[in-house]
Amino acid sequence: MKKIYLLLLFIFCINLSAEAPNLNYIPADTALFSGGLEPFPWKNSLKILNFKDFELTYDTPFVHVFNKRLEEEQTGIADTGYFTQYNVGTSLVYRIPLQNETLFHQFVQELEKQTETTGRVKSLEGVSYTIYPLFDEFEFIVTSDKENAILVFRPKDAAPEELKIAFGIEKPVKSLDQQYLEALAKEYHFDKRAFGFIDHAKLFQKFNRAYPDLATQAEREDFSLLFNLIPRTVFGATKLDFDKGLSDTIICLEMKDQRLIKLLAGLQGNLPQHLFDSSAKIAIGFGIDSDQIVPAYKKLKQIIEETGPFSEMPPELSPEVLQIVNMISGFQGISLAAFDADPQNSDMIVTISTENPS
Repeated sequence: MKKIYLLLLFIFCINLSAEAPNLNYIPADTALFSGGLEPFPWKNSLKILNFKDFELTYDTPFVHVFNKRLEEEQTGIADTGYFTQYNVGTSLVYRIPLQNETLFHQFVQELEKQTETTGRVKSLEGVSYTIYPLFDEFEFIVTSDKENAILVFRPKDAAPEELKIAFGIEKPVKSLDQQYLEALAKEYHFDKRAFGFIDHAKLFQKFNRAYPDLATQAEREDFSLLFNLIPRTVFGATKLDFDKGLSDTIICLEMKDQRLIKLLAGLQGNLPQHLFDSSAKIAIGFGIDSDQIVPAYKKLKQIIEETGPFSEMPPELSPEVLQIVNMISGFQGISLAAFDADPQNSDMIVTISTENPS
């Protein structure tokens, strides 16, 4: 009987580790992760996301149109699944679950005709992929592996080995730890379907190794110091209501140094209470005590000097910045709250907070 229990426990543990299959493709040293530990309802999310309004511009119209047409029905993209973004070396990789691989490639071919673009078709160990120009030094790659569309943004001179991991031809030596992501989601109360992080130090190290001339020795030391103070940015949804088209999200720049935390707390301005009203469909605010900017800069410089040398930090704020600070003296914050999902037909409240409204 004990053997049966042990066997059931073993199977249960295997199922737990396989809970997020997307992690198998992600290197443990990724500097970026955006995705989830549970399937994300892509089709329902389009009630919140509107790709047609995204005005990202690229040197090539193909990539621009590709982004804007992702929400259409006939793309082959699955209604739900593990939508994941991460990096392999200096390459940025998107894995998008597919419902119909043939339909996805027909969608790509249609975009080529629409934008009069012809990609370069190449093959890597039996995997066919298409390269499209992006910027002067970057390229956009499209391929699939039956279950997922794989999109890669990478420098043209990136290491060829990166594509083997990006395409899934080779698995990472060590994959991103699921417990690490579980702890992150728990700490910030993220919805497990949509959250992520950026590790600043790892990101800099990857590009620094690939491009040693990217920064001088003094600049590298400055960045190392900075990233020790601000190691990570985390982000994610704390609430997703697709039926109502609502999403509450958090973006947090993590700091471990208590002196910095206290300094930033002193810069806190004022945001009106209606900004946190649950009936507001869109709520955006920026609060800062403008009269504390100059003292905070002096204190920041002191913290930096106590931590280590920082070669690029000026002793004082520039005259131009000081002039702006003086102009907005007393400013405490600005905010916008919209009470309808359609901005064109919505009641809005715009608030400017100051110490002396007159």
